[in-house]
Amino acid sequence: MTNVQIKQHDLGNRGGEVISDTTATTGDWYMITSTDDTTAFTTLTGNITGAPTLMKSGVTIYGQFSAITLSAGEVIAYNR
Repeated sequence: MTNVQIKQHDLGNRGGEVISDTTATTGDWYMITSTDDTTAFTTLTGNITGAPTLMKSGVTIYGQFSAITLSAGEVIAYNR
């Protein structure tokens, strides 16, 4: 059996923020989860080449993200 080490940020223990408007938001996030079926990004700045511009509710992407601007929908951005 393999031991798995769970880090605090893996559980969201470092907090995060709900983003639901079209204002540019900056931060230091490692995970973004869509909470709306119509989530669309105008800007998603990070280390993921070809990151999605549309996300359905429940979809999560991982990486290092520093700026989010939505054109629709809502996400939870988890602090890194």
